[in-house]
Amino acid sequence: MQQNGHGTVPKNTYSRASYYFITEGESPLEMKVIEPTTASTTTLTSAIVPALHEKDAFAWYEGGTEFFSSYDFINKNTQSFTLSTPGFSGGTAKVAVAVSAASTLKNTNVETLANSLNLGTFSISTYDSETESARETRALFSTDSLLENNTFKITTTAGNSARLNYILASYPRKLDASVPFVFTPATMSPSAAVIRAENATASTQLWRIASASAPTAIIKTTINGTKITAQIEDAKQRYIFVDVAKNYAEPSRVGTIENQDLHADSAQDMVIIIPESGKLKKQAERLAMAHRAEGLRVKIVRADQLYNEFSSGTPDATAYRRYLKMLYDRAKTTADMPRYLLLFGNCYWDNRLLLGSSFSTKDLLLAFEVSPNDRLINIPHGTLYSYVTDDYYGLLDDGEGSAIASRDKVDLGIGRFICTTEEEAKF
Repeated sequence: MQQNGHGTVPKNTYSRASYYFITEGESPLEMKVIEPTTASTTTLTSAIVPALHEKDAFAWYEGGTEFFSSYDFINKNTQSFTLSTPGFSGGTAKVAVAVSAASTLKNTNVETLANSLNLGTFSISTYDSETESARETRALFSTDSLLENNTFKITTTAGNSARLNYILASYPRKLDASVPFVFTPATMSPSAAVIRAENATASTQLWRIASASAPTAIIKTTINGTKITAQIEDAKQRYIFVDVAKNYAEPSRVGTIENQDLHADSAQDMVIIIPESGKLKKQAERLAMAHRAEGLRVKIVRADQLYNEFSSGTPDATAYRRYLKMLYDRAKTTADMPRYLLLFGNCYWDNRLLLGSSFSTKDLLLAFEVSPNDRLINIPHGTLYSYVTDDYYGLLDDGEGSAIASRDKVDLGIGRFICTTEEEAKF
């Protein structure tokens, strides 16, 4: 979990899990050992890391990407929440508190105490009942009152309906080689640094976690007794201490991926995307044949195949768009550009089905939702500001995708069949 500078945590709103590909064979690739070429006099024994309290159990309306606590402050306007900050090394921490409220009569004031010390008060304005269902404010505080186990007491305006979104603490954590956690040295030092941690063993290693610019690698270390020291040159990368002699939690195996190569696809006039289950494939083929008879080049592709090649196996609506953009960018003439996208399957606003549903994610396509989460004060929650749109998949020019309502223009025709069963698809 990595926090941004505004006290919020980016989240994957499409999947509850992360997926990774593992290739089995006799000659697996080995991680490279990196030896430093630059010396540094800056020594780090701690790093800023996040700790999050968040319970996604309620939505103010059927839409949006934000979920809230099941507890409503209208029942009792004071409630306590616990948050552990393991390895807290002391000093100043940042605490973000996000609360939503639904009142048309008066503002909702929110007071927050951390371990009985007042962090501060902020306000949530009334909402417009014609276009909104609630409003939310996210406040960021600095505090020296954190402990390893913390109690946050939140009091809201009596009589107003209000719910917690999250409490996020960004705090200095002591580097401990016996407790694996991800850290980024740049939170303490912007450049090269010496990393030093206690409680190492002869089998402790420091790994650099893979990013778009650098593969996973082992950083050369020096172990003296129980102290481990390493020189790192790129402080912006993520690192973790691992004892290779220990057993850790294992990922669950999802299954074997059949061979596929969507990156080799040639020009298509129409792309039809169907859900992972394949229940709608027969009807999609029937429609494709009709369009082929009219001279169109038609490609049917399952959603999970798009995830495999365009979002590393994890469900993500952008995978649909990346595939279309690949076809769009490769087209040497206008005639070879994709002209139509048909989303052959229903979607549900709660992509992860957090609040329960009779649907299965394998029978659904994803819903892309516009959300006003770039604001911090009086964030509106309602269908006017957060809504599902399929236009996103057709924004294929470079630089598009961030200004759907104002600047970006759709580059192909888009439609969707709202069906989840073969019988529904026949119509």
